[in-house]
Amino acid sequence: GAPIENGSTDGQNDIVSGEAQQLTYSLTNAGTSELALLGMPRVSVSGATNVDASVSMMPATASIAVGASESFVIDYSVPVDGAFSFDVTIESNDLDEGSTTFTVSGNGFTPAPEIEVAREGMAIASGATEDAGASVPGIEQSWTYTISNAGNADLVLSGPVAFDSPNNVNASVSSQ
Repeated sequence: GAPIENGSTDGQNDIVSGEAQQLTYSLTNAGTSELALLGMPRVSVSGATNVDASVSMMPATASIAVGASESFVIDYSVPVDGAFSFDVTIESNDLDEGSTTFTVSGNGFTPAPEIEVAREGMAIASGATEDAGASVPGIEQSWTYTISNAGNADLVLSGPVAFDSPNNVNASVSSQ
């Protein structure tokens, strides 16, 4: 990925609340001499808001050769819905940055289904009355309705489609 600058934010967007997440970062020495990681621990997490975060894998060595990289891993979980953030700090002998800190942030949410019903591509609002327009008595009409899920969790239909108080009409469902 793109380099994360000192003082910047690594946005994680929407994260499912309660699900374990893992981020892997690489520290690359783009300088002209060995980069020493001076912190104890080498990478630290602080300032956690609405998140449980920890470094689960530290860089393997405290010094990184010129042009080399070392990885570290952060595990986190957002316990409840809402904004979350935490800071990641790396202390080093880098002459112009010494201490590098960036923020990881996002939003925890609980997935939910969202039913949508449409007839011939036109959405029908929940609780709306469907206008059949003019019809000739005794002439059958056939309409196709589509049920879709615009949410981010499985939509479970709990029974067959039913009509609520049809008035002056015989109605039936031919397939579900």
